[in-house]
Amino acid sequence: MTYSQKVRSCLFSSFEHNLQAERAFLYGAFKATGEITITNKGKYLSIKSFNFDFLRFISTLIKEFNGSETEIEIKNAPYPNKGKMFILRVNAYSSDKLLNGLFFCKDGIYDFNDTVAPEISGDTASFKAFIKGIFASCGSIYIPTGAKGENVKSKGGYHLELSLKSRAFAENIVSLLASYDISLKLIERSDEHFMLYAKDGETIKDFLAFMDLSDLVIELCELMLSREISKEANRLTNCNIANISKTVDAAEKQLNAILFLKEKGEFGRLSEKLRHTAELRLNNPEASLDEIATMLGDGTKKSGVNHRFRKIMELYESVKEGENG
Repeated sequence: MTYSQKVRSCLFSSFEHNLQAERAFLYGAFKATGEITITNKGKYLSIKSFNFDFLRFISTLIKEFNGSETEIEIKNAPYPNKGKMFILRVNAYSSDKLLNGLFFCKDGIYDFNDTVAPEISGDTASFKAFIKGIFASCGSIYIPTGAKGENVKSKGGYHLELSLKSRAFAENIVSLLASYDISLKLIERSDEHFMLYAKDGETIKDFLAFMDLSDLVIELCELMLSREISKEANRLTNCNIANISKTVDAAEKQLNAILFLKEKGEFGRLSEKLRHTAELRLNNPEASLDEIATMLGDGTKKSGVNHRFRKIMELYESVKEGENG
């Protein structure tokens, strides 16, 4: 189950079946992706989806809302690798009843403009149900889990989108959601495809909370925290690896310098303290500066050990330069 399917499943199972909520949800779904066909026999409402559960839920709501009957047709999807497409159709008589009940008809005039009915936008409970209907019909959410083999949709991770057919309608949704402190961006994909989106976990969390999906909000908070902890652990691990690599490289150079000085008979030119430090390095090739400082046992700190090795390296460079010169 994808995360979008999980959100829809939670929306359907937690839905409060009352007239106000049903009207607003259906209004949002049909406003976002519904279609009307007008013939000499009347007006026919329909809505398409690749999600059968969504259309079955819509069919149930329509039946509860005004007793209208619907049918769901199955077709091959027009796009490759999309499987089946499902089309919910409402007959002419039921469509007329539904249009009148869903704010699409006022004073005998059918209105399919890009505004949102004030009965919906002006009431928080209705607007929430309206947004639920929009998401159920044309929304998707991607949450990166870090699971092996995960198909990452966008490299950054979190992704929410609502795919709408009208720029003006999309702009209205952006404005209305902004009044609830939910900020979505708008991008035009084509003349009939306008996408509202967010790419951060906090906005997605706010959006889920707005749709009253508290369990998913808690789950997302836990996942986001887990990802941050994992990222910090990886960062620290990478830092430790880099530090170990530097320590090993430095120790190798020091060993080579000490062995070179001994081979050339120049080791005795070092002071007693430097010779003692050099011997500790020879006997403990993988030891860190802190560990050698402890072995010295004379209170010398890491910086002091580092200073001694610089002195050893200076003699090494001097002897080598004299040899080459």
